[in-house]
Amino acid sequence: MAAAAAISPSRLHEWFQAETSTSPRAWLAEVRVRHACDLLRQSTLPLAELAMRCGYTDQSALTHAMRRLRATTPGAYRRQHAQDERPKQP
Repeated sequence: MAAAAAISPSRLHEWFQAETSTSPRAWLAEVRVRHACDLLRQSTLPLAELAMRCGYTDQSALTHAMRRLRATTPGAYRRQHAQDERPKQP
């Protein structure tokens, strides 16, 4: 990001923190997990493929990130939201 903005990494971090109240690394982690959550709700992709599409090296990296940011695992998240999508019975 710093190279694309033609500024030093420390200046980018300072600017990003001032504008967003978060670090570039934390912002990117949140973007990746949010994208993974969207895919978990909307697709049946295998978890390893889904992890790669979201920028993780493997399924365990995605699991670690989701535990840290959402206090759940990808499989548990998918199961929970699959239940939410089922039609309600009277």
